[in-house]
Amino acid sequence: MNFNIVEKIAEEFDIQLPPVPAKKDYIERIDYYISLCNAFYEFADEHNMTSFELFAFLYDFAPKYLGGWKSYIVEDLPEPKSAYFIGAGKDDLFLKNGASSITPWQCNPDTQAGDMIVMYKRAPVSAVDSVWRSVSIGFNDPFFWFYRCTYIGNCVAVHHLSLKDMMKDKVLKEMPIVKKNMQGVNGVEIMPSQYNHILDVTKANKSICRFEDEETDMSADLRVEKDVENKLIIPLLAKLGYEDSDFVRQLNITVGNNNYVLIPDFVLLPKKKNGHYTAFAVIEAKFNIKSKKELEKTQEQALSYARQLDAKYAVVVDKNKLHIFAEQDGYNKVIFEMPMAKAGESDTLSKLRKIIGKK
Repeated sequence: MNFNIVEKIAEEFDIQLPPVPAKKDYIERIDYYISLCNAFYEFADEHNMTSFELFAFLYDFAPKYLGGWKSYIVEDLPEPKSAYFIGAGKDDLFLKNGASSITPWQCNPDTQAGDMIVMYKRAPVSAVDSVWRSVSIGFNDPFFWFYRCTYIGNCVAVHHLSLKDMMKDKVLKEMPIVKKNMQGVNGVEIMPSQYNHILDVTKANKSICRFEDEETDMSADLRVEKDVENKLIIPLLAKLGYEDSDFVRQLNITVGNNNYVLIPDFVLLPKKKNGHYTAFAVIEAKFNIKSKKELEKTQEQALSYARQLDAKYAVVVDKNKLHIFAEQDGYNKVIFEMPMAKAGESDTLSKLRKIIGKK
């Protein structure tokens, strides 16, 4: 469950890896190991490495050069955007090792750093018993049987919530996963209202993050920050000419001497040269910016990312409005703003394309 490290090494040292096979292509996943070996052999041959030197490069030098675990484990977690169930059995009781332990676990590849993870113990208790945080971005690993991974940590125990009690609960009994007796639980997304309800029922510690649950004037489908990203920002980027490969979500970048900072939302047209990332623009998303003070705080956060990446533009978006700041004047003032309700209007889109459209 560390294929994410392999991918980082390949990206950093320009090793051309073959595409990862789909989850159910089991034979292809077996053959993928041979393809991966061939890719590393070609890299070693190109640089006149012996097999011993290749091993030293892969298992010692390259991971340390990237920064070790700090290159993929996020310490300063952003606010959660989603919540997911994961499951454990009687042989997984090592997960009680404490709040400081971090472990890879089967989850959802859409998991983002900071997301909430609700642990359901299948045995011996058949109950929810703790809440965790995802401390990495979700990824696929073709060599892990279950394929889908994230790293979890920050465990907080809660009062047990048994499957029997969930089946009786007026809110939780309607969840499809509960109706399936929690079969296939790993990586199942939990709606924000259901997650908040689980915290209420389990009398969870107030330190555990909750989701703000309020409807927007635009659509009742927008309830949390993740909805702003998936239902407003991504469709808008498509209208501006961007494809999925043109932006990165949650980019971890180096600051100073092997220190890392998380870019939590969107980086448009990122480029990496000599270990340093640059970008055309960054986008910081929030669910609902309610005051001038909150806007200024979000703006400063976006501007710090933009400066770090030498980005031409910093963009702040919430459910109501979009604001753009430009590097040309030090990101000091808004050069363009737009109500999100007008994101579909051709005149508005035309103006927006001229500023942050894909060039």
